[in-house]
Amino acid sequence: IQAAHVKTQEESQTKLDALRSMLEESNVASDDKAAAEIEVREQLAAASKDNSILVQRITEASTELNKQKDLLKDSETRLEQMQQEKDKAVQDADQRLKDATASYEARID
Repeated sequence: IQAAHVKTQEESQTKLDALRSMLEESNVASDDKAAAEIEVREQLAAASKDNSILVQRITEASTELNKQKDLLKDSETRLEQMQQEKDKAVQDADQRLKDATASYEARID
């Protein structure tokens, strides 16, 4: 009976050791999973921050582009005004020349 009891105790101890080993492996896997989860969260936070920075830069670039478009539009408007002023000045000068020519011709006659 005592031999059977020792044998049963040894088998129980072997099973207990195996269960402890499995528990330790499970705990290590859980620790690895937790560490991986923390790393993924950190990477996600960094990516989110990078995304926010990119959105800000795109917004700033868009604002700057709009300013440049407005400046270009203002320059085009000013150029058109200057062209009109030049055309008017040329017409006025042409008319003065015609008037002066007519006046000169009238004096000659």
